Order: sequence, then C-alpha cells, then structure tokens
Amino acid sequence: MSADTDELPEGWVSVHLGELVSPSSEKVEPGESPNARYLSLEHIEPHTGRIIDHGHGSDVKSTKTVFRTGDVLYGKLRPYLNKVTVAEFDGICSTDILVFS
Repeated sequence: MSADTDELPEGWVSVHLGELVSPSSEKVEPGESPNARYLSLEHIEPHTGRIIDHGHGSDVKSTKTVFRTGDVLYGKLRPYLNKVTVAEFDGICSTDILVFS
C-alpha cells in the first residue's frame, strides 16, 4: 500500500483490504430459494449504488451467491461501471457479484 502512515489520523492503521474482509463463499441452488430476491449486474445502476430492479430465485438456474442486508455487493465484471451497493434486503445474486459481509 502506498499511503504514508503520517497522513492517517491518530490511532488509525493502514492495512490491505484483504486483511479485513474476503468475498463470501456461501452458495445456494436457486431451486432451494425460489422466492428469494435475485440480483444480477443488470439490476445495479452504474456509478450510483442504486438497485433498480430484482428478479427471483425461480428466474435462474445455476448456483448463486447468498447475500444479507448490509452486505456490500461489488460487480466484478467491467469494474469501470462501478456497480457497487449495500444490500437493503436478503437475497441471492449472480456469481459475477462479489459479496462482502
């Protein structure tokens, strides 16, 4: 990390993000959660953090990642679109979205 520790407020420590959090590995088959709200990258508005829509577990077929209210969801494809949000509900999401608790 290139941050100079002299620039940090007193009592703060510089660490790598990976020392604090890691992506969730909790997966689910959509058939096990047909009524769960489902988020894909198309449901997260670029650059705003807004969730603009959602689907349901019954809409998808393959394994998905579980997320909970308060988790940070980060779209890992095309990061320049800045598709990141804080979940306002529990649900499941595309594996193209990293979930941080």
